[in-house]
Amino acid sequence: MDTCQVASLYISVLARSSYSSGQRCCFNRKIERAVIKYLQKKRMSPSQIHQDMTSTLGESTVSYGIAERWCRMLKCGRTSCEDEHSFGLSKTVTTPENINKVYDLVLPDRRVTI
Repeated sequence: MDTCQVASLYISVLARSSYSSGQRCCFNRKIERAVIKYLQKKRMSPSQIHQDMTSTLGESTVSYGIAERWCRMLKCGRTSCEDEHSFGLSKTVTTPENINKVYDLVLPDRRVTI
């Protein structure tokens, strides 16, 4: 689905679905970014984009700062509306099996580091 198709879905789907309850999800963020990309290609400024999205979707849309940041990234050559892989803390899973493994390591020698 290209950016123009996503932008047309933006008005027809989001304005009456999850935005009416004030909820936002990952799928909606991708569509919002695609709309920002589309409106920027139509030579709209970040303030005009934010004003348009706010008038259509109300206060539950992206902030002006987010719209401005995405316009800047798109202007610098970014093409994807997807989230980038973030580095930092890895995702962990706490299961009884993992807890028992840690206990087995730590209880015999409390000076051990994990």
